[in-house]
Amino acid sequence: MKINVREAVERDLENILPVNASARETLRKVYVRTEGVAQISNEASVLLVALTEDRKIVGRCEYSIRDKDIYFSSLGVLEEFRGRGVFRKIFLYLEAIAQENGCCSILCETIAETGNELVFSKVGMIVLGRSASAKYCSPNGGVVHQVLMGKKL
Repeated sequence: MKINVREAVERDLENILPVNASARETLRKVYVRTEGVAQISNEASVLLVALTEDRKIVGRCEYSIRDKDIYFSSLGVLEEFRGRGVFRKIFLYLEAIAQENGCCSILCETIAETGNELVFSKVGMIVLGRSASAKYCSPNGGVVHQVLMGKKL
């Protein structure tokens, strides 16, 4: 299966919604925002999309460049395309952007209980830190763990 990655354009926005819904449905089984914690971000980010040969959007990711690091977040892949190399393609695209911009590393935060640590380690990312999350909890109110991961370039 051939996957292409590029920056999203306005006409993509409606077609990204199924990817968002698929990711949200999976993640909400593992963690939810802690009650009373607002989601505030005034950081500009770029939205990437991953498309199949027939232009179906099957993945998405946001990134921003801070200092000499590129941070990615809001990764989502349609459930039926998980495990088929979509994230790897997105990550390769992020590596190219990072190198073009003279970045030293690629970083992200994830929730340990999602299993993303294993996925991210397959592209060479390592755990840089781990702590109980103040922003998120399990659906029944239990503790989940935020993990900072990175890869030096």
